Amino acid sequence: MTRTEAVTVLALPKTYSEAKRKAARGLILPGDYEFDTTLRVVGEMKVGKDHTRKQETSADPWALLADAVSALASQVYGDDQTILEELVSTHNKRSRAQRAARGSRIQAEAKGLYKATNPPEELIVKGRVSVKAFVEIKKSEAR
Repeated sequence: MTRTEAVTVLALPKTYSEAKRKAARGLILPGDYEFDTTLRVVGEMKVGKDHTRKQETSADPWALLADAVSALASQVYGDDQTILEELVSTHNKRSRAQRAARGSRIQAEAKGLYKATNPPEELIVKGRVSVKAFVEIKKSEAR
């Protein structure tokens, strides 16, 4: 793809507002259409500089729970099923408020530990594209 084609590909979707696209869609009935259109598109496009952004990583809570269950099972119970039954039984004995408070405390501690041992990832973010353009339809046939 040439640089000119790349500019055109980026600019065309932005030449019509969302409102105009919705209005045009409202005029078209379901069906198959063939078209042959020649356009003249004139405008300006500004592309911002790429930049980096830090993205915090987060643990998968279910994977973390599976690791905890397996570690505890191997040390105390011998198998995952026994400890899961014990965990569910203990969970069911607590009130909803007790479960929520304990869950919030443990979640906060786990997030803190995870964050301390897993630095943020640096992501490259592409610069913003803004377009001011005019589309002139030179010739259009729809069948």
